[in-house]
Amino acid sequence: MQFKTLIAGAALAASAAAAPAAAPSATPFTKPFSLIAIQSGSVIHNLPLSAERGSLWLTQKTNATCDPPAADPSAVQTTFFVTPESQQFFLYGKLPNENAKQQFYTDRSGMGRGVLQYQDVPITGENFETVGWTVNGTHLNFDGQESFVACPVRDGSWVVSLSLVDPTLTGCLSFAAHVIENDNPVGCYYN
Repeated sequence: MQFKTLIAGAALAASAAAAPAAAPSATPFTKPFSLIAIQSGSVIHNLPLSAERGSLWLTQKTNATCDPPAADPSAVQTTFFVTPESQQFFLYGKLPNENAKQQFYTDRSGMGRGVLQYQDVPITGENFETVGWTVNGTHLNFDGQESFVACPVRDGSWVVSLSLVDPTLTGCLSFAAHVIENDNPVGCYYN
């Protein structure tokens, strides 16, 4: 009897060792991060994305209130996060109300044409979309779309959207938003 148990145990151990290992599950990206534009050979390549006046920008100074306070609020590096469970995109911050957040939304209807903006939650609007954000490898995506558009404005900065918001704008460039992990994020409230 003991011999049969020993043989059965050895066979079970051998079959378990021969079985293929389970594939590791994909780990959702949960850390705060900053973003830079990737568009090789262009003037916007490697420029950081910043939040200001309800929009995303390249080369736009930020006027943020941070905790701890920044010595130079215009030099603050904008920090973001995506909630993997709900696929929503937020600014990383400490707001006056602990439950408050600043969230991104887009309007891809004919009226909004891909505008990308943020505001304090809750987000309300008939065509406003807040769900569908993911970090795919090293790039931020919305609804499977990895490409963003930056258009120059008069002051030398570039306003960012999901698609060409105004077809009369010239000099716009598409880019990928590259994610850079931020191990020491500073919570800010963006104007």
